[in-house]
Amino acid sequence: MRKKKRMRRHTAYDDAFRTIEQECGDALIHFVNEIFGAHYGLNAEIVRLRNEHLIQEDGEGTKKRISDSHFMITDGDVTKHYHLECESKGYNGYILFRMFEYDIMHAKKEGTQDTLTIEIPASGLLVLRDAGDPPEYMNFEIRTPAGSVNYKVPVIRMSDYTLESIFDKKMYFLIPFYFFNLEKQFDRYNADQKELEAFADIFCDIIQRVRDTEESDLSERSKRVIIKEMEIVVKRMANDRSSIRKKVGDIMGGKAIKLDWLEKYDAEVAKGRERGRAEGRAEGRAEGRAEGRAEGRAEGRAEGRAEGREEERKKYEAERKKNEEERKRLEEENRKYEAKSKMQSAEIERLKEMLKKAQVAMF
Repeated sequence: MRKKKRMRRHTAYDDAFRTIEQECGDALIHFVNEIFGAHYGLNAEIVRLRNEHLIQEDGEGTKKRISDSHFMITDGDVTKHYHLECESKGYNGYILFRMFEYDIMHAKKEGTQDTLTIEIPASGLLVLRDAGDPPEYMNFEIRTPAGSVNYKVPVIRMSDYTLESIFDKKMYFLIPFYFFNLEKQFDRYNADQKELEAFADIFCDIIQRVRDTEESDLSERSKRVIIKEMEIVVKRMANDRSSIRKKVGDIMGGKAIKLDWLEKYDAEVAKGRERGRAEGRAEGRAEGRAEGRAEGRAEGRAEGRAEGREEERKKYEAERKKNEEERKRLEEENRKYEAKSKMQSAEIERLKEMLKKAQVAMF
Protein backbone atom coordinates (compact mmCIF):
# COMPACT_ATOMS: atom_id res chain seq x y z
CA MET A 1 0.00 0.00 0.00
CA ARG A 2 2.84 2.42 0.90
CA LYS A 3 4.47 1.81 -2.48
CA LYS A 4 1.27 2.85 -4.26
CA LYS A 5 1.11 6.11 -2.30
CA ARG A 6 4.70 6.90 -3.20
CA MET A 7 3.93 6.35 -6.85
CA ARG A 8 0.94 8.70 -6.65
CA ARG A 9 3.16 11.44 -5.21
CA HIS A 10 5.62 11.09 -8.05
CA THR A 11 2.72 11.21 -10.51
CA ALA A 12 1.45 14.37 -8.80
CA TYR A 13 4.75 16.13 -9.56
CA ASP A 14 4.63 14.99 -13.19
CA ASP A 15 1.02 16.17 -13.37
CA ALA A 16 1.99 19.60 -12.01
CA PHE A 17 4.76 19.85 -14.60
CA ARG A 18 2.37 18.92 -17.42
CA THR A 19 -0.34 21.29 -16.15
CA ILE A 20 2.01 24.28 -16.15
CA GLU A 21 3.34 23.32 -19.59
CA GLN A 22 -0.20 23.02 -20.95
CA GLU A 23 -1.85 25.98 -19.22
CA CYS A 24 0.90 28.59 -18.77
CA GLY A 25 2.26 29.41 -22.19
CA ASP A 26 4.04 32.56 -20.99
CA ALA A 27 5.84 30.68 -18.18
CA LEU A 28 6.82 27.95 -20.66
CA ILE A 29 8.30 30.47 -23.11
CA HIS A 30 10.34 32.14 -20.35
CA PHE A 31 11.56 28.67 -19.30
CA VAL A 32 12.60 27.70 -22.84
CA ASN A 33 14.30 31.05 -23.41
CA GLU A 34 16.41 30.60 -20.28
CA ILE A 35 17.53 26.99 -20.65
CA PHE A 36 18.02 26.95 -24.42
CA GLY A 37 19.20 30.53 -24.91
CA ALA A 38 16.21 31.28 -27.15
CA HIS A 39 14.56 34.67 -27.65
CA TYR A 40 10.87 33.94 -28.24
CA GLY A 41 8.33 36.66 -27.64
CA LEU A 42 5.39 35.88 -25.36
CA ASN A 43 3.06 36.02 -28.36
CA ALA A 44 4.88 33.10 -30.02
CA GLU A 45 2.61 30.20 -30.96
CA ILE A 46 2.95 26.98 -28.96
CA VAL A 47 1.69 23.77 -30.53
CA ARG A 48 1.40 20.83 -28.15
CA LEU A 49 2.29 17.61 -29.93
CA ARG A 50 1.61 13.96 -29.29
CA ASN A 51 3.49 12.56 -26.27
CA GLU A 52 2.19 8.97 -26.27
CA HIS A 53 3.79 6.19 -28.30
CA LEU A 54 3.51 2.41 -28.46
CA ILE A 55 6.80 0.53 -28.61
CA GLN A 56 7.61 -3.14 -29.13
CA GLU A 57 9.77 -4.71 -26.42
CA ASP A 58 11.46 -8.08 -26.85
CA GLY A 59 9.46 -10.76 -25.10
CA GLU A 60 7.15 -8.23 -23.45
CA GLY A 61 4.79 -7.24 -26.23
CA THR A 62 3.71 -3.66 -26.88
CA LYS A 63 4.06 -1.00 -24.18
CA LYS A 64 2.90 2.61 -23.98
CA ARG A 65 5.48 5.32 -23.38
CA ILE A 66 4.31 8.78 -22.25
CA SER A 67 6.74 11.66 -22.08
CA ASP A 68 6.11 14.71 -19.88
CA SER A 69 6.18 17.39 -22.55
CA HIS A 70 6.39 17.57 -26.34
CA PHE A 71 5.67 20.80 -28.19
CA MET A 72 6.70 23.15 -30.96
CA ILE A 73 7.19 26.92 -30.80
CA THR A 74 6.80 29.22 -33.80
CA ASP A 75 7.84 32.86 -33.63
CA GLY A 76 7.88 34.65 -36.98
CA ASP A 77 9.79 32.46 -39.41
CA VAL A 78 11.46 30.46 -36.62
CA THR A 79 9.99 27.08 -35.66
CA LYS A 80 11.60 24.65 -33.24
CA HIS A 81 10.66 21.34 -31.72
CA TYR A 82 11.09 20.66 -27.94
CA HIS A 83 10.92 17.75 -25.49
CA LEU A 84 11.07 18.27 -21.70
CA GLU A 85 11.09 15.76 -18.85
CA CYS A 86 10.65 16.15 -15.09
CA GLU A 87 12.41 13.75 -12.69
CA SER A 88 11.45 13.79 -9.01
CA LYS A 89 13.38 10.76 -7.72
CA GLY A 90 16.88 12.08 -8.37
CA TYR A 91 19.34 11.33 -11.15
CA ASN A 92 20.54 7.91 -12.33
CA GLY A 93 22.09 6.47 -15.48
CA TYR A 94 18.79 4.99 -16.62
CA ILE A 95 17.51 8.51 -17.31
CA LEU A 96 20.05 8.76 -20.16
CA PHE A 97 18.44 5.80 -21.91
CA ARG A 98 14.91 7.06 -21.22
CA MET A 99 15.68 10.54 -22.56
CA PHE A 100 17.19 9.14 -25.74
CA GLU A 101 14.27 6.75 -26.20
CA TYR A 102 11.84 9.68 -25.93
CA ASP A 103 14.00 11.83 -28.23
CA ILE A 104 13.84 9.15 -30.91
CA MET A 105 10.09 8.70 -30.40
CA HIS A 106 9.55 12.44 -30.85
CA ALA A 107 12.11 12.92 -33.61
CA LYS A 108 10.72 14.45 -36.78
CA LYS A 109 11.24 11.98 -39.58
CA GLU A 110 11.06 12.90 -43.25
CA GLY A 111 11.94 10.53 -46.04
CA THR A 112 12.25 10.17 -49.78
CA GLN A 113 12.78 6.97 -51.71
CA ASP A 114 16.48 6.86 -50.82
CA THR A 115 16.95 9.31 -47.90
CA LEU A 116 15.58 9.42 -44.36
CA THR A 117 16.11 12.65 -42.41
CA ILE A 118 15.74 12.51 -38.62
CA GLU A 119 15.48 15.74 -36.61
CA ILE A 120 15.87 15.17 -32.87
CA PRO A 121 14.07 17.76 -30.70
CA ALA A 122 15.86 20.16 -28.38
CA SER A 123 15.50 18.38 -25.05
CA GLY A 124 15.87 19.30 -21.41
CA LEU A 125 15.57 17.54 -18.05
CA LEU A 126 14.30 19.14 -14.83
CA VAL A 127 15.64 17.29 -11.75
CA LEU A 128 13.73 18.15 -8.59
CA ARG A 129 16.04 16.39 -6.09
CA ASP A 130 19.85 16.33 -6.00
CA ALA A 131 20.08 12.60 -5.30
CA GLY A 132 22.49 10.90 -7.69
CA ASP A 133 24.55 14.06 -8.31
CA PRO A 134 22.85 15.20 -11.54
CA PRO A 135 25.27 16.59 -14.15
CA GLU A 136 25.02 19.96 -15.87
CA TYR A 137 24.47 18.23 -19.22
CA MET A 138 23.66 14.76 -20.46
CA ASN A 139 25.88 13.87 -23.41
CA PHE A 140 24.80 11.64 -26.27
CA GLU A 141 27.13 10.20 -28.89
CA ILE A 142 25.72 8.31 -31.87
CA ARG A 143 28.31 6.37 -33.81
CA THR A 144 27.58 5.78 -37.47
CA PRO A 145 29.65 4.22 -40.29
CA ALA A 146 30.33 7.76 -41.51
CA GLY A 147 31.41 9.10 -38.11
CA SER A 148 30.02 10.17 -34.74
CA VAL A 149 27.24 12.64 -34.01
CA ASN A 150 27.13 14.31 -30.58
CA TYR A 151 24.51 16.41 -28.82
CA LYS A 152 23.91 17.66 -25.29
CA VAL A 153 20.77 17.85 -23.18
CA PRO A 154 20.78 20.52 -20.45
CA VAL A 155 19.91 19.36 -16.93
CA ILE A 156 18.01 21.96 -14.89
CA ARG A 157 18.77 21.23 -11.24
CA MET A 158 16.15 22.68 -8.93
CA SER A 159 18.80 23.12 -6.23
CA ASP A 160 20.65 25.63 -8.46
CA TYR A 161 17.78 28.11 -8.18
CA THR A 162 17.12 30.35 -5.21
CA LEU A 163 13.86 32.23 -4.87
CA GLU A 164 15.65 35.37 -6.02
CA SER A 165 17.10 33.77 -9.15
CA ILE A 166 13.75 32.23 -10.07
CA PHE A 167 12.12 35.65 -10.23
CA ASP A 168 15.17 37.47 -11.60
CA LYS A 169 15.46 35.01 -14.49
CA LYS A 170 11.69 34.77 -14.95
CA MET A 171 11.77 31.03 -14.30
CA TYR A 172 8.18 31.11 -13.06
CA PHE A 173 7.78 27.55 -14.33
CA LEU A 174 9.87 26.38 -11.34
CA ILE A 175 7.85 28.10 -8.60
CA PRO A 176 5.62 25.10 -7.67
CA PHE A 177 8.78 23.01 -7.20
CA TYR A 178 10.79 25.49 -5.12
CA PHE A 179 10.00 23.69 -1.86
CA PHE A 180 12.07 20.68 -2.98
CA ASN A 181 15.02 22.88 -1.96
CA LEU A 182 13.61 22.95 1.58
CA GLU A 183 12.42 19.34 1.74
CA LYS A 184 15.05 18.28 4.28
CA GLN A 185 13.59 20.81 6.73
CA PHE A 186 10.00 19.54 6.45
CA ASP A 187 10.18 17.41 9.61
CA ARG A 188 11.37 20.44 11.57
CA TYR A 189 8.64 22.63 10.08
CA ASN A 190 6.06 20.04 11.03
CA ALA A 191 7.26 19.52 14.62
CA ASP A 192 7.97 23.07 15.76
CA GLN A 193 5.41 25.90 15.67
CA LYS A 194 8.03 28.62 15.26
CA GLU A 195 9.62 26.78 12.35
CA LEU A 196 6.17 26.20 10.87
CA GLU A 197 5.54 29.96 10.88
CA ALA A 198 8.86 30.47 9.08
CA PHE A 199 7.66 27.99 6.44
CA ALA A 200 4.36 29.88 6.17
CA ASP A 201 6.23 33.16 5.69
CA ILE A 202 8.11 31.68 2.73
CA PHE A 203 4.89 30.29 1.23
CA CYS A 204 3.09 33.63 1.60
CA ASP A 205 6.08 35.54 0.25
CA ILE A 206 6.03 33.45 -2.92
CA ILE A 207 2.31 34.09 -3.39
CA GLN A 208 2.86 37.83 -2.98
CA ARG A 209 5.79 37.83 -5.41
CA VAL A 210 3.70 36.02 -7.99
CA ARG A 211 0.88 38.50 -7.41
CA ASP A 212 3.27 41.45 -7.89
CA THR A 213 4.75 40.10 -11.13
CA GLU A 214 3.90 42.31 -14.09
CA GLU A 215 1.05 40.95 -16.17
CA SER A 216 3.17 41.59 -19.25
CA ASP A 217 5.46 38.82 -17.95
CA LEU A 218 2.90 36.48 -16.40
CA SER A 219 -0.84 36.50 -17.03
CA GLU A 220 -3.45 36.36 -14.26
CA ARG A 221 -4.40 32.91 -15.47
CA SER A 222 -0.81 31.66 -15.22
CA LYS A 223 -0.44 33.17 -11.76
CA ARG A 224 -3.51 31.28 -10.57
CA VAL A 225 -2.38 27.98 -12.09
CA ILE A 226 1.15 28.29 -10.66
CA ILE A 227 -0.09 29.03 -7.13
CA LYS A 228 -2.65 26.21 -7.22
CA GLU A 229 0.00 23.76 -8.45
CA MET A 230 2.38 24.94 -5.71
CA GLU A 231 -0.30 24.10 -3.16
CA ILE A 232 -0.77 20.63 -4.65
CA VAL A 233 2.96 19.89 -4.85
CA VAL A 234 3.71 21.01 -1.28
CA LYS A 235 0.80 18.99 0.13
CA ARG A 236 2.07 15.91 -1.73
CA MET A 237 5.59 16.51 -0.42
CA ALA A 238 4.28 16.91 3.12
CA ASN A 239 2.39 13.60 2.81
CA ASP A 240 1.57 12.66 6.42
CA ARG A 241 3.00 15.84 7.99
CA SER A 242 -0.38 17.14 9.10
CA SER A 243 0.82 20.49 10.49
CA ILE A 244 2.32 21.54 7.17
CA ARG A 245 -0.70 20.37 5.20
CA LYS A 246 -3.06 22.24 7.51
CA LYS A 247 -0.96 25.41 7.36
CA VAL A 248 -0.98 25.34 3.56
CA GLY A 249 -4.73 24.80 3.61
CA ASP A 250 -5.19 27.77 5.95
CA ILE A 251 -3.05 30.02 3.76
CA MET A 252 -4.89 29.05 0.60
CA GLY A 253 -8.16 29.55 2.47
CA GLY A 254 -7.24 33.18 3.09
CA LYS A 255 -6.47 32.92 6.81
CA ALA A 256 -2.87 34.16 6.57
CA ILE A 257 -2.83 36.38 3.51
CA LYS A 258 -5.47 38.20 1.46
CA LEU A 259 -6.25 36.17 -1.61
CA ASP A 260 -9.26 38.16 -2.80
CA TRP A 261 -7.55 38.71 -6.16
CA LEU A 262 -7.25 34.95 -6.57
CA GLU A 263 -10.82 34.36 -5.44
CA LYS A 264 -12.07 37.13 -7.73
CA TYR A 265 -10.28 35.57 -10.65
CA ASP A 266 -11.69 32.13 -9.82
CA ALA A 267 -15.17 33.67 -9.70
CA GLU A 268 -14.60 35.30 -13.09
CA VAL A 269 -13.44 31.99 -14.52
CA ALA A 270 -16.51 30.17 -13.17
CA LYS A 271 -18.84 32.86 -14.49
CA GLY A 272 -17.12 32.86 -17.85
CA ARG A 273 -17.27 29.06 -18.00
CA GLU A 274 -21.04 29.08 -17.59
CA ARG A 275 -21.45 31.75 -20.25
CA GLY A 276 -19.03 29.99 -22.53
CA ARG A 277 -20.92 26.71 -22.30
CA ALA A 278 -24.18 28.46 -23.13
CA GLU A 279 -22.99 30.86 -25.79
CA GLY A 280 -20.01 29.03 -27.29
CA ARG A 281 -17.71 31.44 -29.04
CA ALA A 282 -19.79 34.56 -28.42
CA GLU A 283 -17.91 37.69 -27.51
CA GLY A 284 -17.39 38.35 -23.83
CA ARG A 285 -14.85 39.15 -21.22
CA ALA A 286 -11.48 37.94 -22.42
CA GLU A 287 -10.28 36.55 -19.12
CA GLY A 288 -13.61 35.18 -17.89
CA ARG A 289 -15.50 33.94 -20.92
CA ALA A 290 -12.51 32.76 -22.94
CA GLU A 291 -11.28 30.93 -19.87
CA GLY A 292 -14.71 29.40 -19.37
CA ARG A 293 -14.92 28.19 -22.94
CA ALA A 294 -11.51 26.60 -22.73
CA GLU A 295 -12.12 24.87 -19.40
CA GLY A 296 -15.77 24.08 -20.10
CA ARG A 297 -14.77 22.12 -23.19
CA ALA A 298 -12.13 19.93 -21.60
CA GLU A 299 -12.73 17.19 -24.13
CA GLY A 300 -12.50 19.68 -26.97
CA ARG A 301 -9.33 21.47 -25.89
CA ALA A 302 -7.81 21.10 -29.34
CA GLU A 303 -10.74 23.04 -30.83
CA GLY A 304 -10.16 25.83 -28.35
CA ARG A 305 -6.58 26.29 -29.55
CA ALA A 306 -5.49 27.69 -32.89
CA GLU A 307 -7.10 25.97 -35.88
CA GLY A 308 -3.75 25.61 -37.54
CA ARG A 309 -2.61 23.17 -34.87
CA GLU A 310 -4.89 20.46 -36.18
CA GLU A 311 -3.31 20.71 -39.59
CA GLU A 312 0.13 20.40 -38.01
CA ARG A 313 -0.94 17.32 -36.07
CA LYS A 314 -2.36 15.71 -39.19
CA LYS A 315 0.89 16.36 -40.99
CA TYR A 316 2.81 14.89 -38.08
CA GLU A 317 0.57 11.81 -38.00
CA ALA A 318 0.84 11.35 -41.76
CA GLU A 319 4.62 11.44 -41.53
CA ARG A 320 4.57 8.97 -38.67
CA LYS A 321 2.24 6.62 -40.56
CA LYS A 322 4.40 6.84 -43.66
CA ASN A 323 7.51 6.05 -41.66
CA GLU A 324 5.72 3.18 -39.91
CA GLU A 325 4.70 1.69 -43.26
CA GLU A 326 8.26 2.04 -44.50
CA ARG A 327 9.55 0.33 -41.36
CA LYS A 328 7.12 -2.58 -41.85
CA ARG A 329 8.17 -2.88 -45.50
CA LEU A 330 11.83 -3.03 -44.55
CA GLU A 331 11.09 -5.58 -41.81
CA GLU A 332 9.20 -7.72 -44.33
CA GLU A 333 12.08 -7.53 -46.79
CA ASN A 334 14.48 -8.44 -44.01
CA ARG A 335 12.35 -11.44 -43.03
CA LYS A 336 12.29 -12.63 -46.61
CA TYR A 337 16.04 -12.17 -46.91
CA GLU A 338 16.63 -14.11 -43.67
CA ALA A 339 14.31 -16.91 -44.82
CA LYS A 340 16.12 -17.11 -48.15
CA SER A 341 19.48 -17.16 -46.38
CA LYS A 342 18.34 -20.00 -44.14
CA MET A 343 17.18 -21.99 -47.17
CA GLN A 344 20.50 -21.40 -48.90
CA SER A 345 22.41 -22.42 -45.77
CA ALA A 346 20.34 -25.58 -45.50
CA GLU A 347 21.01 -26.37 -49.16
CA ILE A 348 24.75 -25.86 -48.67
CA GLU A 349 24.73 -28.19 -45.68
CA ARG A 350 22.81 -30.80 -47.68
CA LEU A 351 25.33 -30.63 -50.52
CA LYS A 352 28.21 -30.90 -48.07
CA GLU A 353 26.62 -34.02 -46.58
CA MET A 354 26.15 -35.54 -50.05
CA LEU A 355 29.80 -34.80 -50.86
CA LYS A 356 30.96 -36.51 -47.67
CA LYS A 357 28.88 -39.58 -48.50
CA ALA A 358 30.25 -39.65 -52.03
CA GLN A 359 33.82 -39.46 -50.71
CA VAL A 360 33.18 -42.31 -48.30
CA ALA A 361 31.69 -44.40 -51.08
CA MET A 362 34.76 -43.83 -53.29
CA PHE A 363 37.11 -45.23 -50.65
